[in-house]
Amino acid sequence: MKLLLDKGAVIDIPDRDGRTPLLLAVEKEYEGILKVLLDRDAQGGFFLDKSLLNASAGGHDTVVQILLDKGADINAEGGYYGNALRAASARGYDKVVQMLRQNGADY
Repeated sequence: MKLLLDKGAVIDIPDRDGRTPLLLAVEKEYEGILKVLLDRDAQGGFFLDKSLLNASAGGHDTVVQILLDKGADINAEGGYYGNALRAASARGYDKVVQMLRQNGADY
């Protein structure tokens, strides 16, 4: 991955379903790839916040922490559940709920 990026690979192009490499790394819990993409400044902002929503809805606590450390908006609204805290709560991911609450998430 690093070699491709060093050679100029474009990392923010979505696939045919609209998922960027960042979102795919979140969905698959590829923590190493996620960190590389974030270190290379893969699309932040909306995609970083959407990634937090997806990670919370999937119960991916380690990924949630990585995204929070990189500045994802913990109270960003969107998705089926409305925000990351509601997503984790509705899906029964108590550890993620606790992490989000400890970091200032609003219900």
